[in-house]
Amino acid sequence: MGLHRPRSLRWRQPLPAGEMVFELHADDPAFVANATPVLSPPGRGTPSTSSGIQRSFRVRSTGAQQWVIDSGEGGESIVVPGPGEALAALEFAAIGQVIASRRVAGLHAALLGRDREGVLVVGRREVGKSTLACAMWQAGWSLLCDDYVMVDGARRAIPALRRVSLRAPSRALLGSRVWRHVLASPSCFSSSTGVLFHPHEVDGRMAPVEVPLTAVVFLGRRGHAAAPARLSAVPPAGALLALLPYCNLPRLSSVGSALEQLAPLADAVPAFDLGRGPLPEMVAALESLSSRRNGTLPPVRATSHAS
Repeated sequence: MGLHRPRSLRWRQPLPAGEMVFELHADDPAFVANATPVLSPPGRGTPSTSSGIQRSFRVRSTGAQQWVIDSGEGGESIVVPGPGEALAALEFAAIGQVIASRRVAGLHAALLGRDREGVLVVGRREVGKSTLACAMWQAGWSLLCDDYVMVDGARRAIPALRRVSLRAPSRALLGSRVWRHVLASPSCFSSSTGVLFHPHEVDGRMAPVEVPLTAVVFLGRRGHAAAPARLSAVPPAGALLALLPYCNLPRLSSVGSALEQLAPLADAVPAFDLGRGPLPEMVAALESLSSRRNGTLPPVRATSHAS
């Protein structure tokens, strides 16, 4: 008698207060088996039995290299050419539900962690967030998220449960050996544009569910220019306004409500501009933040352009 292979999976996305629970149903049990380490990696725990399901998805193959993701509740079906694309679309659809939640303050940012310290890297597309995040990962930090992070006024940062996305040019930064390990990791999905993967499957460091934020770093903050690869302090009021364009809340409620929810975070967590420069020097600048908190280096002084 063969082993029973489940055709459904329930997984959780931790939030600053509570969790969101999702459910997958698939006609193909192999799809569920492949989805399990992606959506519910070890150490994340199972959903609370008392939690209701926020959204249920069904994934099915219609043949002719067509896979369909149905989300129900009036949502449109997503049609993709293969199971790998279907799993990637499922990840994005689930996090889209989190982004649309009015009770979650989320930011488009990369999150790095080490020794119970979290650094949030914020910036517009193609400003270099992913490149810097990869370089920090190579320097020994955990790469927890490269896209969407939930935050609260208690300095907590919770990464979205989604694989990191690296474009093909990142191969030169990581080097051939690391890139081979990325491609060989169990949850890796490779496309013509890059890869999706879980960094903890490559470096062996279990990703924490949350980390306390100790710094917010802005790359390319509009209207401000930091010296190349140098940090300059951003006052809380400036940080609050700079976070606003990257937050989901203004689109869901109001700017005033978003400012009210983000203000405790901006007051509690030091913020800095980081000028673009040689990548090793940018990494060294971020590494120095730990030394400053340990009191071995003088504090960063605010400059005239860091308001």
